Amino acid sequence: MINPLLINRIEALAFCADSKAETLKGKVKAAKRYYAANRKKKVSYSKVQRRKRFSDVERENLRILNDSVYRKNWIAKVRRKLQKSTIYDVLNKDHDMLILRCFNLKLKADYPRNLIEQVKEIKEFAHNLARSIFAESDSFSGDNTFRYRFSPYTYVTTETSKGERYSSRCTYRKTDALIKFDFTVDGIIDLMKLPQEVRKQSVVDGLPLISVGNIKSRTAECVWTK
Repeated sequence: MINPLLINRIEALAFCADSKAETLKGKVKAAKRYYAANRKKKVSYSKVQRRKRFSDVERENLRILNDSVYRKNWIAKVRRKLQKSTIYDVLNKDHDMLILRCFNLKLKADYPRNLIEQVKEIKEFAHNLARSIFAESDSFSGDNTFRYRFSPYTYVTTETSKGERYSSRCTYRKTDALIKFDFTVDGIIDLMKLPQEVRKQSVVDGLPLISVGNIKSRTAECVWTK
């Protein structure tokens, strides 16, 4: 069995050897011949490193640092993957650990610039929308906590609980409130596409829009708060 992390390296070495083999077995032979002919001096490790058990990722990191061919192919593959990223990948931080790994290996890789700018606009719009909704919410006698986040669905809700006493002599307690605002990425994007006058009018009418979704049989499906 061949370690999956080695397959890319084998294909890279076979390519350097001008091998025309189509099977993995043939590529392995070509890679071995090329590696034997062009092998560099082995990296010397400290006594601590010799005793250490490396994980698959740590071993691959060492190969990336010490093998220029493998390094070039690996970062090219990472950049292609990041180029195909979506808004959801950036918001969910799906590839952040991979980007951090590139940084630690002194390799430059990041999400596309236009995608980063788009996510920044969505976050800013969502933040301002949440602030406007929270500003219109009821105020409770205890601690008022506000929380907003991206979610698979859209809703606004208030959860109350008993807070601290008004005083040591008073048995009545204050009311703490957790006001939640969850919204979808698509709902925010479609809401941003609406004319600004429409969004402003919804606030004037006392029914501020918090999500819009296009559906087939009607113009749009709207969600608002009251």
